[in-house]
Amino acid sequence: MAKRVVFTMGLEPGLRAAFNAGAKIARQPASPVLCAKREYDAFLRRKVEASRAPMRDGLGCSNEEIEVEFALRRTRVGS
Repeated sequence: MAKRVVFTMGLEPGLRAAFNAGAKIARQPASPVLCAKREYDAFLRRKVEASRAPMRDGLGCSNEEIEVEFALRRTRVGS
């Protein structure tokens, strides 16, 4: 089990109030809320990296290609 460490950190009043409100809504003490944020950030980084991989591997389309493709589709539907 991890050793418990206590530290003090100065926050702007509004940020402290928002954090405490979030912890209260989650019905969690501060530590689990901070851990959840760190886990979510890691999850989000993995998702972003996974979404970028096809472009990096030459499998994706540029924004310009997508715009042209959907302009053509809109033209066909409008005909």
